[in-house]
Order: sequence, then C-alpha cells, then structure tokens
Amino acid sequence: MAKIYVNAWREVITRVFEDFEVQYNIKPDWLVNPITNKHLKLNMYYPEIGLAVYLSGLKSRHQRRRLSMEDEQNSLARDRYRYSICEQNGICLADLNLSDSNVSKPLVELDEDMHETDKIILLERMALARRRVHDFKNKIKSDTDLGMYMASWNDRKFRESEPSPTPAPISKDEFPIKEGMIIE
Repeated sequence: MAKIYVNAWREVITRVFEDFEVQYNIKPDWLVNPITNKHLKLNMYYPEIGLAVYLSGLKSRHQRRRLSMEDEQNSLARDRYRYSICEQNGICLADLNLSDSNVSKPLVELDEDMHETDKIILLERMALARRRVHDFKNKIKSDTDLGMYMASWNDRKFRESEPSPTPAPISKDEFPIKEGMIIE
C-alpha cells in the first residue's frame, strides 16, 4: 500500500511540474550529511526552478513497526541537514509528509514551498542585478564611457521594433567615439 501511495504522489507532483525538467531519486554531490559523510536523497529535483521534493512519513515494508529512539533522532537530524544544506545551495526543499491523515496537506505544503521558490529565484536575480550594478560602477567613470551603452540601447530598440525601410545613418556627433574608450 505504501508504494502505491508514494507513486500516486509522484504522479501528482510530476503533473504539477510537467513543464519543468525533473531528476528522480538523486543524491547530489553537494547534499552530504556532515556527521556520517553519506549523501542524502531527494525524490525529485527541478533544477530550473530550484525546487527539490522529499517524500517522508511512510514506512517501507522492510522497516520495523516503530523506530528506536536513536533511529528516530537520526532520521530527524537527516531531515534537518537535508533542509539546511538545500537552503545553503539556493534550493527550496518541499518535505512532504505523506503520513498525515489530511490527504490534501502535502499539496498545501507544496503550494507554500512553491511560493518560497518564487522568492528564492527573485532574490537570486536581485543579487545578480546588484553584482551588475557594482560592475558598472567600476566601468562607468565619465560621460565618455557611456557612448558604447548608448549604441547598445539603440541596437536593442532596433531589434525590438519592426524593421524600417531605410535606417537613418548615425552621425559622429550622435555616437562620439574617443581614443581610450573601452568598448564591449
């Protein structure tokens, strides 16, 4: 019964994310338990959106009825490490507990984690934008340095617009190139 239940959830999750590349049952090189030095497993990983899914809460048929206190603590520690290491690597981990009696609870959890994924992706994009601002602060020191970017903007707008029959020539006054300018 447990395998059928897990496979049903795998199908549901796969359909939810059908537009994204998925990797099943992986143990990434970066996901290592710092205590045991063993790789931890992710049931599904969606690299494009930075989301990983781990299905928890069900016992395998080979598992004893109840875990010992030590095994239970080890399992909780693994879960904490899995979550923490994923977060450190910019991955949002959806740890879906399938043992809950409320069958829709994993979907609620997944929805919340997807919201977090949006935030993580946005934060990463903002961090990249801040790095670009820093790079431009180092490159642009005067009006002369802006000449290349003016031309790039014109090129961008030209590519976005419908082609005109005859493009107007650019005069030297509109695009001042001076000796010593850095052109990218």
